[in-house]
Amino acid sequence: MTRVVPLHLFVTKSTELLEIIDCLRIHYHVKVNYESARITKSTLVKDRREHQCYQFTKIPAYIALVKHQNPEIHIHLVTTTAQEDNNQNAFQRLFICPHESRQSFRHMRKFLAVDGTFLKARFVQTLLFAVGIDGNGESLLLAWGVVESENTESWTWFLENLKSVIPETVGMTLISDRDKGLLTADRAVYGNGINQLICCFHLKGNFCKRYGSQLSNSFWQAANSKIRQDCARYMEDLRLQNPTAADYLIKIDPSLWVTAYYPAPHYGHRASNIVESMNSVFREDRELSILDLLNEVWHYTMDQRYR
Repeated sequence: MTRVVPLHLFVTKSTELLEIIDCLRIHYHVKVNYESARITKSTLVKDRREHQCYQFTKIPAYIALVKHQNPEIHIHLVTTTAQEDNNQNAFQRLFICPHESRQSFRHMRKFLAVDGTFLKARFVQTLLFAVGIDGNGESLLLAWGVVESENTESWTWFLENLKSVIPETVGMTLISDRDKGLLTADRAVYGNGINQLICCFHLKGNFCKRYGSQLSNSFWQAANSKIRQDCARYMEDLRLQNPTAADYLIKIDPSLWVTAYYPAPHYGHRASNIVESMNSVFREDRELSILDLLNEVWHYTMDQRYR
C-alpha cells in the first residue's frame, strides 16, 4: 500500500483516511479498513518527513546545477549553525532571481507587487514573490525566495537582494498588503527611492471586518477621491456615521491608499492581485518538498518567459 498509494494520491498529515481507502478501491478494487489506511498514512508521512529533511541537504548541489546552466543567475543561500545537530549548517533563507529579470524589468512598468504565502510541507516556512507587469499587461514573476517567516528582517533581506540584482527597481511603485514588517523593510532598503502603496482591497477587507460592510461605499468614496478636498469631505461624512471608523482610516498615511495623495502613477492597479495570482498558481505546490517546490517555480517562470 505504501508503494502504490503515492502513485495516485499525495499523502500529507491532512489527508483523510477515507481518501486512502477510496484511492485503493477506485484504482485497485481493493477494500481496506481504517486501521490499514492509518498505518499507510503514518508510514508515508514519516517517509515524506525524512525525504524533506534529505532534500535540504541537497540544496547546495541544486544551486550548483542551476548556476552551471544559468551562469549569470543571482542566488543567495543563508544557513545557520544548528548546535543540536552537531554544529551542521541548517537552512534559513534562499533567494532566486533569473538574470533575465533585470532585462525584463527595464522594459516593464515601474510597478512591482510583493507578497508571501505559507508553505504546507513538514517545516514552517514562507514563499516570497516579486511580480511585475509587462507591456501587454501580463504579470511576470521576477524573483522568489523561501524564508523562515514574514517579518521585517526577512523582507529586508529579500528586498536587498532584489535591489542588488535589479537596481532599476529604485524609483518604482511597490504595492503590498498592509504588512508592517514589509512597509518598514521597504523604507529600510530603498529609503525615499520608492513609492509605497497598500492594497485597497486588503485595507477595505480589514476595515469592513472591524466596522461593518455597510461602510464599504464610504471607504471607496474616500479611496477613489481624485481631489484632496473631496477625500476630506467623504471622511467627514464617514465620521458622522461612525467616528471610530473614521479615526481608523485617518491614522493610515493617505499617500498609501487614496488616489488624490498617490506620489506616483499606479497604472490602474489598486490591489496586489497580480502577486496573489501567483499564490493561487502554486497553491498545491506548497505541500511539496523544498527542491520539488523550487523546481515547480522555476519551470513555471521559464514557461512564462518562453510564451
